[in-house]
Amino acid sequence: MYGAPPPYGYETIGKKLSPHPGESKWVKKIFGWFQDGKSIIWIKSQLDKNGVEPRRKRGSFSAGSINRLLQNTHYIRFYNWTDKKTGETITSSCPPFVDETVWNDVQERRKNNYARKSQNNSTKRFYLLRDFMVCGECGSNMSGRIHPIRNQQNYYCPNKERNWKNGNIPDDEKWKRGQVGAHGCNMVRALNIPITDKFVWNLVIDTVSESSVLKERFKDEL
Repeated sequence: MYGAPPPYGYETIGKKLSPHPGESKWVKKIFGWFQDGKSIIWIKSQLDKNGVEPRRKRGSFSAGSINRLLQNTHYIRFYNWTDKKTGETITSSCPPFVDETVWNDVQERRKNNYARKSQNNSTKRFYLLRDFMVCGECGSNMSGRIHPIRNQQNYYCPNKERNWKNGNIPDDEKWKRGQVGAHGCNMVRALNIPITDKFVWNLVIDTVSESSVLKERFKDEL
């Protein structure tokens, strides 16, 4: 018996959880996208574009709510709940609709992303926009590279480089033209960091200074 409000992707039928036909379709898409290397921000953009709304709060999915959804064990058959009287944690089963292999891949990628953020906190280089940009070709988080000796200061998509190092591209295809898309990303260009940072920074300043909404809000607060 399930007495609490059902998580996104489920509905209650006879006080039992059952996959919601519409919502479960989007949950599987979210897991599949993330497994394929898409960023949470990219996934949010797709949900917004298709008018997909969270259950408990009408509006749009936040990055945090998508991240929590990716951790929800309901989708692979079980959930834990605590008995208020005894304090005992009990594991209950429910109908799964996300493949366990997909789930495991997603959790591994989440762990790697967390490790990357920890590494970012200790990096000696500062990248103004790196954590806000995703590749328009594959949806991966953009990386930054500063190499003074080689005069390199670029934002770039690391997907092809990552697949190359991990051996995902067969040796007999590494040097063939047209093979990148089959194993990674077709993005071969990079963005100059100083020029990109300056362009975006000036755009933000212009947008804020010309915003009538912000101006009215400031007037109200004065």
